[in-house]
Amino acid sequence: MKIVYYPSKNLFKPIDRAVVSIGVFDGLHKGHLFLLKKTITLSKKIKGKSVVFTFWPHPQKEKLIYSLAHRLKLLEKIGIDFCVVIRFNFQLKHMLPEEFVENILLKITRPYCLVVGEDFRFGKSALGDIRLLKIFSFKYGFKLKVIPHLKYKNRIISSTYIRKFIQRGRIKEVSDCLAFPFSILGRVIKGEGLGTNLGFPTANLDIDNEILPLFGVYLVRVKFSDKVLPGLCYIGNRPTFRNKKSPEKISFEIHILDFKKSLYNRILEVEFIERLRAQKRFSDPQKLVQQIRKDVLKAHQFFSTKF
Repeated sequence: MKIVYYPSKNLFKPIDRAVVSIGVFDGLHKGHLFLLKKTITLSKKIKGKSVVFTFWPHPQKEKLIYSLAHRLKLLEKIGIDFCVVIRFNFQLKHMLPEEFVENILLKITRPYCLVVGEDFRFGKSALGDIRLLKIFSFKYGFKLKVIPHLKYKNRIISSTYIRKFIQRGRIKEVSDCLAFPFSILGRVIKGEGLGTNLGFPTANLDIDNEILPLFGVYLVRVKFSDKVLPGLCYIGNRPTFRNKKSPEKISFEIHILDFKKSLYNRILEVEFIERLRAQKRFSDPQKLVQQIRKDVLKAHQFFSTKF
């Protein structure tokens, strides 16, 4: 997949015979997947190129389900030919719908067809809608295909809906709605060594404004290079070690079962399976160690049949 950034100082030829999908595609849920598969199928049928326009940062300033790097990785996995990353800035926020079509869509592509969801909105104050897009399609000579919503348990699948499941730690429902199992991508950074001191070394992940699951301990699969390893993930503010002088910092720590090597500066993808337990404050570190031993034992038992 080729990535194009807009605005850019680099000159490039407009992408010819483009079948274009436009959206944030933050969660890359099953509704998005259905739409993007239609985009790919049509582009192959006309011997053209599948093109996704996505926006960064999030136009509504939402916490991300997937970071931009993660989103791009998954779009490539689906089979998209080009991804255009449009920087959402003051100018774009105040751009009228027709200005967006003329100054961005028609400058970057020669669109054969636009493929969008039925609730698609664009332009200043979301003034652009399907009705207006139909008018533009006749005026500028491209086709328009509108894709209906998909539902999960009689509710329309949306990124907003999925964020609520994530915040409640309901991993099964999250993964049921997404195109791929729910995961978070991040780089391993230097931590305080607390896990190692307790006898359970952890990799601390630096994340990019992603929405995090409810505080607690989760069963996870950890992916890096060509490896997939079983582990536990802790998300929380370390209540056992927090005091009035200590700032309330959120930790994202991964313990890989029976793994001793350093992962510093490596990119990990942490795939969530289920929530094992809630966060808890222990009266002393030794009681926390006893609980971690129980967590690790449960993880070994789970993965002995699932891995």
